[in-house]
Amino acid sequence: MAVRGHRRSVPSSAFGRCRERDRTDERTEGGTYRMRTTTDAIWFERAKSAVYAPVELPDPGPRDLVVRAEYSGVSMGTEIWYYSGRRTGDIRFPAVPGYQTVGIVESAGADVVGFAPGDRVFVSKGNISEKHPRNWFGAHMRTLVADFETAIKIEDGIDPREAVFSGMPAVSMRGFGYLKTQPGDKVIVIGQGMIGQMSAQLSKIHGLHVMATDHYPMRVEMSAAHSSHRAVTASEVDLVAWVKEQTDGAGADIVIDTTGVPSIFKQCVDLVRHRGQIVMQGWYPEPISVDFHLTHLKEPTVYFPCGFYKEAQLQALGWLKTGELKIDPLITHVFHPKDCQEAYQLMLQRPAETLNVLFDWEQ
Repeated sequence: MAVRGHRRSVPSSAFGRCRERDRTDERTEGGTYRMRTTTDAIWFERAKSAVYAPVELPDPGPRDLVVRAEYSGVSMGTEIWYYSGRRTGDIRFPAVPGYQTVGIVESAGADVVGFAPGDRVFVSKGNISEKHPRNWFGAHMRTLVADFETAIKIEDGIDPREAVFSGMPAVSMRGFGYLKTQPGDKVIVIGQGMIGQMSAQLSKIHGLHVMATDHYPMRVEMSAAHSSHRAVTASEVDLVAWVKEQTDGAGADIVIDTTGVPSIFKQCVDLVRHRGQIVMQGWYPEPISVDFHLTHLKEPTVYFPCGFYKEAQLQALGWLKTGELKIDPLITHVFHPKDCQEAYQLMLQRPAETLNVLFDWEQ
């Protein structure tokens, strides 16, 4: 997208004593001075309000990397739940969001092992000064200070635009890892956002026959082109009847839901075969109700995965390098970080037009 927008001022009461300069000096209790560094960041000021403002960084420690961001990716599930104010349990504002950044190591502390200046890395969390009231992963920053054990080195030959989203297939792999599968098993993936697309692609990599569905035609088209064997728009079919047609009346061996819609569970039970498997791979803001009798008759095994492991992300990066996993065709928008409010509003209000959204910190 075209680069536009301007820096918005942020009240000091909200973000602490951040100054819009590269460095500031601060007198310590002993009367000496130490250097303080600020960097540009995306803040969730309050629900439905994202701003581009400075953040004060901590002094790097012996275990820390200092990383110059190239790209940061948005999680349209987790971050939009937070941005909209609907994520329960850990919502506080203001906060620096984001957990997907790729950049170049500028310096490494004395105790850092396995990384050196010039390395390209994935970072899931950036540290900020304790002066600030809140940090929430904090990867949407131009410069990041991060413990080296939270970073992953990106090998040559992997597009950084794809590497920045490598946590997404790792999330899908967390759920997929619970499943007992055989080549040719029939899986239906409900929801073709990024987690759904990755669940579909992982299923294909493992030799499963993949069906997919979504309410948004653009996502269905992308899935049919890059992620699944067959994809349908949910409003155009009776999904249960359609899946039975594809499975000789038995139902799907595996149902993976990525929608985050609590009421979807009954449909998952309707779709799965007797003693099949269900993965509730979304994040659900309200309680999920279970029709016990219907579920009791089907006897499914149900999984509720959370998060992802570094080992899974390394495997995903390997598949990106070989081309077995495809992310670049699923990137629909690239924004300058200054336009963060426009980006988040687009994702919140017009999800039918968006899939993967990227912030380019080098524009």
